[in-house]
Amino acid sequence: MVLKPSEAAEDDDPDAVTLSTGTGEITITSAAQGAYSVAIPDTALTDAGNRWYRVDAVAGSSRKTIIYGPLKVRDL
Repeated sequence: MVLKPSEAAEDDDPDAVTLSTGTGEITITSAAQGAYSVAIPDTALTDAGNRWYRVDAVAGSSRKTIIYGPLKVRDL
């Protein structure tokens, strides 16, 4: 998963955050059903406002985007 400042921002933008199963932020809860959970670090959500996210699935050398869209961070 990539959490970026905007849709136009590059994945390697200094303000982008990459989360993965390899680093422990994403847990596959049911591979057969495509279910997973994501733990976004609070440091990635410190400022309220709009962000953009994209989740990719990787199988071997193939990468496919499975979901993407805006993410709104609100102070409660």
